[in-house]
Amino acid sequence: MKKLFVLLFVLFCFVQINYADVTKLRTSGVATQYKNEYSGVWGDWGAWEDCNVLIVIDEDRDRITIYSQRTQEYDIIGIGQEEEDYESSSLTFDCVDEEGIRCSLTIRVYNNNSLGSQLYVNYNDIRWVYSIPSNY
Repeated sequence: MKKLFVLLFVLFCFVQINYADVTKLRTSGVATQYKNEYSGVWGDWGAWEDCNVLIVIDEDRDRITIYSQRTQEYDIIGIGQEEEDYESSSLTFDCVDEEGIRCSLTIRVYNNNSLGSQLYVNYNDIRWVYSIPSNY
């Protein structure tokens, strides 16, 4: 019995179990913006629509998955711009979607905790933003 206890103690002390660094977020709304194909100017953001979508950020796999009506998978290929001001902090990821199209995803966290956060999905001609409440 003593040998079993020693073996378990050694295994407990020296074996590391790696848990995945996974962040799960739940959205409350989504809005969309389109670029005019003739002028190249972005239009106004559309109205917020209610949505309850799960976003999973898997750091070990360098992937962000959005479980919307159509599952969106984005492989992170680099970390882009990081910005900070009095209102918020943001970090942009350079990504490739499941079709091999380059895009970027930006996570914006407001300093005023009651405003929550936002996740922007940016393509050349369309972008959408998910609202993530602060209580999540």
